Formats: sequence, structure tokens, C-alpha cells
Amino acid sequence: VVVEERPTLGPGGEPEPAGEVGDVTSAGAADSVVVEPPPAPPARRARPVAPIEERLQKGEDIIVQISKEPIGSKGARVTSNISLPGRYLVYLPLSRQIGVSRRIASDEERQRLREAVEAVAPESGGIIIRTACEGVSKREIQSDLRLLRKLWTRLSRKATTLPAPTILHQELDVVLRT
Repeated sequence: VVVEERPTLGPGGEPEPAGEVGDVTSAGAADSVVVEPPPAPPARRARPVAPIEERLQKGEDIIVQISKEPIGSKGARVTSNISLPGRYLVYLPLSRQIGVSRRIASDEERQRLREAVEAVAPESGGIIIRTACEGVSKREIQSDLRLLRKLWTRLSRKATTLPAPTILHQELDVVLRT
């Protein structure tokens, strides 16, 4: 989009005000055409979300995941959208979506991975295919998903048996993971 690359100067050396969209200055200079900005992308349909007071009852136990550690006087950021990262996949036990990393450029590889995951995807739970999954066999994908589903089963079992509040799972430190 080009919006007045060079302002047209009036008799006193002052810039002339811009005209209407598509107007050309009195001198006919094509380089001072005012162009309309592109239309905004269509807004995503937002699902109506009930206030938290309507979704939870006082004293109700819920499972949350820390998405950002506390810093200074700010507390931790928590979410009820649980995600369990694996080597090749991220398992979303409370979701139903299947997504593929944007960094996987090949459409053929994206389609192959999506089909491989859809073939083994559980009835409940969503999956995000990580970039590390590129070129990985279907067997390795199945193995990673099996491990993540077992982890979720253990966590949900712990959640029903242990008193709240409690830590159900803690990932290894970055140094220990590598």
C-alpha cells in the first residue's frame, strides 16, 4: 500500500491536504495518489464464554497448569488448558483439536503427519504436532502419544485421590531434560 510517497507542496511550500481516495493532485502527479489501506482480516468468531463465577462453584477442586512462573510481586499465571509436551507431540487432554507446527514447510509432510496422528488419535484429547516430528515414523508418533496418554491417566488418577492443593506433576529442569 502506497500512501503519498511525496507530499505535494502548495504555493507557500506547505504540504497540501490529501484529497479523497483515488484523487490525483492538481499537477496530475501519479506519485501522490492516496490509496486506501487493505481491509482488515475477518474477525474470528468468539465463543461466548460464561464468567468464571458461573463456571465454578465455591470449594470446587480444579486442575490447573502453571503457564508462567511468578516474577517479583506478580503471582504465577495459571491455565485450565492442560498441555503435556512430549518429544514429538503435545497432548491436550481437555481439547479436541489437531494442529501442525507452522515451521513444517512441506505440505506433503504436514499432510502425512496429520494423517498419521489422526489414525492413532484418541477419542478425547487434542494433539499438536511439533517441528521435531518432521520425518519421524508412525511407530515413533504412536509411542510418544501412548506415553503422554499414560501420563495423563496417572495425573487424573492422582487428582481424584490426593487432597487439594497438591502438585500432580512437575517437569524436569531444562538442564536435566537435555
